[in-house]
Amino acid sequence: MIAKKETMKHDVVLSFADFGVDDINNFCFTHFDKGLWEEHSFYIFDKYRDASKVMVDMGGWLGITSLYCSQKFYSVIAFECDKIALSRFHSNLNVNPTITNVSVLEKAVWVENGNVDLYSNVEFGESILVNLKNVDVRKTESVECSTFLTAMKEEKIQLRKIGFIKMDIEGCEAEVIFDMQHYLSAYKPTLYISIHHNLIDYEGVLNMLTLLFSIYLKAVIFNANGDEQKVSKSDIINNKLIDCVFSQK
Repeated sequence: MIAKKETMKHDVVLSFADFGVDDINNFCFTHFDKGLWEEHSFYIFDKYRDASKVMVDMGGWLGITSLYCSQKFYSVIAFECDKIALSRFHSNLNVNPTITNVSVLEKAVWVENGNVDLYSNVEFGESILVNLKNVDVRKTESVECSTFLTAMKEEKIQLRKIGFIKMDIEGCEAEVIFDMQHYLSAYKPTLYISIHHNLIDYEGVLNMLTLLFSIYLKAVIFNANGDEQKVSKSDIINNKLIDCVFSQK
């Protein structure tokens, strides 16, 4: 039996598998549980919660955000391709047997179906995998990939039922956004995107933001206290803002 510890974030009580202090999953206790990791994200999930809609988690990592959002949305579809992170994600799901509305897709979301080579300059498990080879590559791994629309079709998810997408895919966001542009224009789900300015060139960021601002009414950022601030395209570019929410409300 896997040891577990219980944690609470806002109004959500979760358990996480305890593999000891040297395991990557200990992050759930040292950072998430202590409020030292992306507090703004959980205010975002709270604000845009919708028990009638599906949430898509692109970059599920250890399952923290997916498990939290399982209490905020009708169901969660999570993409994750890092094998070590995936093993911990499944362990964390297993110690929460009452959570039955999270589906894990063991693949990367990308602009084509098949396989893609990902690179990392840290150990796998930290889920910092990019499809751009850099000068300090420690690990290389070929992973299964799928387009967003292919994956949703395979999972039999009605596109109109998707209400919220979290996208944190380590520099692949510009390509994936353009691949999804017709879907985004038609359905306009709330999009919470992490923009990796260090991995995308200026032109790529500019073109992606130009598209998103043509689709959505506004973009906002949140701070660690849950305060909201409206931002412009130039705000995001000039200040290299990372975590932005595009929405119709």
